[in-house]
Amino acid sequence: DLPIEVHGDAAVQARLHALAPPGSEGSGFGPFALAPFFLDDFVGSSAGDASRLVFLDAGAIVLGDVAELQTMDLSGHPCAAVRPCAARWSDLMNFDALRSGGFSDRLDPSACAASRTVIVIDRRRWREAGVRGRIEQWLGRAQGLAARGGGVELWAGGASRVPWLLAIGNEFAQLGAEWACTGLGHEVMSQEESQAIRRSGFDKRALRKLGLRVDEVGSIMPHLATCSAKAKLLQFD
Repeated sequence: DLPIEVHGDAAVQARLHALAPPGSEGSGFGPFALAPFFLDDFVGSSAGDASRLVFLDAGAIVLGDVAELQTMDLSGHPCAAVRPCAARWSDLMNFDALRSGGFSDRLDPSACAASRTVIVIDRRRWREAGVRGRIEQWLGRAQGLAARGGGVELWAGGASRVPWLLAIGNEFAQLGAEWACTGLGHEVMSQEESQAIRRSGFDKRALRKLGLRVDEVGSIMPHLATCSAKAKLLQFD
């Protein structure tokens, strides 16, 4: 039998409601979209002496052994995550606003953004590095800019992982790509994903044989996943 425990903390929940952007209930950036990054606070002392927490996003099907995540070497980093190239920093963040605030010097707009599909948290290093506090700082900066700048946003409205990305920068261990077979619920592949599929050997004839179509800008539909053969996690987001 697999024991299941439900943890909650009314104070942490109230804090998330205060941090979430106004009117975000039901959106991709509602209070509980931030919950993965406050997991240590939700669990609190009820986790006993557990040194690590593993977050799995909703819609994830685990095929691999989660014990690998418990024992992997994080090399002193506060967390570990997968860095696929489904999105780059420039897709998620307003770099003009970041530059105007003096925050873009260490950021590469073309860098691949880490995914929140699976996050391994070293509880001691997470606290020592002040990750939770840095996330709150970025949320406060975003709210302040929006209030002063006539609705200017530091990041796309539904991108709840961006405050975490800004808080950790490159201070995370990278999980293997097999832990991020994502986008399986998408109807259309991005142009970058579609180009990668064609480079891997899927020509028009092969795509037609699979019942796939290519739109006028070269995007393949529906989504074709070649990562599932070796995947340890499937994400139907």
